[in-house]
Amino acid sequence: MLQALLQFAALCRAGGLRVSTSEVINAVRCLELIDFSPEEPFRAALKTNFVKEGRDRELFDRIYDLFFHILQIGTDDKRSQALSSRLIDLVDA
Repeated sequence: MLQALLQFAALCRAGGLRVSTSEVINAVRCLELIDFSPEEPFRAALKTNFVKEGRDRELFDRIYDLFFHILQIGTDDKRSQALSSRLIDLVDA
Protein backbone atom coordinates (compact mmCIF):
# COMPACT_ATOMS: atom_id res chain seq x y z
CA MET A 1 0.00 0.00 0.00
CA LEU A 2 2.92 2.34 0.66
CA GLN A 3 4.00 2.10 -2.98
CA ALA A 4 0.46 2.93 -4.13
CA LEU A 5 0.35 5.92 -1.78
CA LEU A 6 3.66 7.22 -3.13
CA GLN A 7 2.41 6.80 -6.69
CA PHE A 8 -0.82 8.58 -5.78
CA ALA A 9 1.13 11.48 -4.26
CA ALA A 10 3.25 11.69 -7.42
CA LEU A 11 0.11 11.77 -9.55
CA CYS A 12 -1.39 14.49 -7.33
CA ARG A 13 1.76 16.56 -7.79
CA ALA A 14 1.76 15.97 -11.53
CA GLY A 15 -1.90 17.02 -11.61
CA GLY A 16 -1.17 20.32 -9.89
CA LEU A 17 -1.69 19.67 -6.18
CA ARG A 18 1.10 20.84 -3.93
CA VAL A 19 1.88 17.74 -1.85
CA SER A 20 5.02 17.87 0.27
CA THR A 21 7.05 14.97 1.58
CA SER A 22 5.96 15.78 5.14
CA GLU A 23 2.31 15.62 4.06
CA VAL A 24 2.88 12.17 2.58
CA ILE A 25 4.52 11.07 5.85
CA ASN A 26 1.58 12.48 7.82
CA ALA A 27 -0.84 10.61 5.54
CA VAL A 28 1.05 7.36 6.16
CA ARG A 29 0.83 7.95 9.91
CA CYS A 30 -2.90 8.63 9.66
CA LEU A 31 -3.46 5.49 7.62
CA GLU A 32 -1.75 3.42 10.31
CA LEU A 33 -4.52 4.48 12.71
CA ILE A 34 -7.63 3.85 10.62
CA ASP A 35 -9.57 0.96 9.17
CA PHE A 36 -9.77 1.02 5.35
CA SER A 37 -13.26 -0.44 5.33
CA PRO A 38 -15.38 1.53 4.72
CA GLU A 39 -13.33 3.53 2.24
CA GLU A 40 -14.39 7.00 3.41
CA PRO A 41 -11.92 7.28 6.36
CA PHE A 42 -9.09 6.33 3.97
CA ARG A 43 -10.17 8.95 1.43
CA ALA A 44 -10.67 11.56 4.15
CA ALA A 45 -7.19 10.94 5.58
CA LEU A 46 -5.59 11.50 2.19
CA LYS A 47 -7.77 14.50 1.37
CA THR A 48 -7.04 16.11 4.74
CA ASN A 49 -3.30 15.81 4.17
CA PHE A 50 -3.15 16.61 0.45
CA VAL A 51 -5.71 19.41 -0.05
CA LYS A 52 -4.77 22.87 1.18
CA GLU A 53 -7.39 25.06 -0.49
CA GLY A 54 -11.09 24.59 -1.18
CA ARG A 55 -10.57 25.00 -4.89
CA ASP A 56 -8.31 21.89 -4.88
CA ARG A 57 -11.00 19.56 -3.49
CA GLU A 58 -12.54 18.78 -6.87
CA LEU A 59 -9.13 18.11 -8.43
CA PHE A 60 -8.24 15.77 -5.56
CA ASP A 61 -11.55 13.92 -5.97
CA ARG A 62 -10.98 13.43 -9.71
CA ILE A 63 -7.42 12.19 -9.23
CA TYR A 64 -8.48 9.91 -6.35
CA ASP A 65 -11.32 8.35 -8.35
CA LEU A 66 -9.09 7.88 -11.39
CA PHE A 67 -6.26 6.33 -9.40
CA PHE A 68 -8.13 4.11 -6.96
CA HIS A 69 -11.35 3.33 -8.84
CA ILE A 70 -11.03 3.67 -12.59
CA LEU A 71 -7.48 2.36 -12.88
CA GLN A 72 -7.70 0.40 -9.62
CA ILE A 73 -4.15 1.20 -8.63
CA GLY A 74 -3.16 -0.11 -5.23
CA THR A 75 -3.60 -3.74 -6.01
CA ASP A 76 -0.39 -5.74 -5.88
CA ASP A 77 -0.58 -6.27 -9.60
CA LYS A 78 2.42 -5.36 -11.76
CA ARG A 79 0.14 -4.15 -14.57
CA SER A 80 -1.44 -1.51 -12.35
CA GLN A 81 1.98 -0.28 -11.22
CA ALA A 82 3.15 0.06 -14.82
CA LEU A 83 -0.09 1.84 -15.74
CA SER A 84 0.35 4.21 -12.81
CA SER A 85 3.88 5.08 -13.92
CA ARG A 86 2.74 5.74 -17.49
CA LEU A 87 -0.13 7.91 -16.26
CA ILE A 88 2.25 10.00 -14.14
CA ASP A 89 4.55 10.41 -17.16
CA LEU A 90 1.61 11.51 -19.32
CA VAL A 91 0.44 14.08 -16.78
CA ASP A 92 4.00 15.40 -16.42
CA ALA A 93 4.28 15.77 -20.20
